[in-house]
Amino acid sequence: MVYLLLDGDSIGDSFELLYLDEKIESAVTLSRSISDAISRLAVTLEAQGASIHIAAGDDVLATIPDELITSGALDSSIKEFLISTGHTLSGGVGDSLAQASENLRRAKLSGKNKVVSPPRV
Repeated sequence: MVYLLLDGDSIGDSFELLYLDEKIESAVTLSRSISDAISRLAVTLEAQGASIHIAAGDDVLATIPDELITSGALDSSIKEFLISTGHTLSGGVGDSLAQASENLRRAKLSGKNKVVSPPRV
């Protein structure tokens, strides 16, 4: 099992713009779509053997089987989030929570919309 951290890309910026434009209903709609998409993503990951520790806001913290990274199932879940919300997700995978957090940061700094994993031998 490895740690997985997922975080929505530029979602805070989208909310801030909606607030500045006083588009309350659009902000509510976006919030609901993100909440629903994160919930569905968590259910999908659990069905594939993950343990979900946090699934709130635009964040997920889970421990997942190693093979979930290479099977393409994680990519499918991330694509579904994009379809549902119009926003991408970045992720970090690691043998420790600290390493997953570092890899999430690397994903964000290197252009977002990707999952960064530690090299495997």
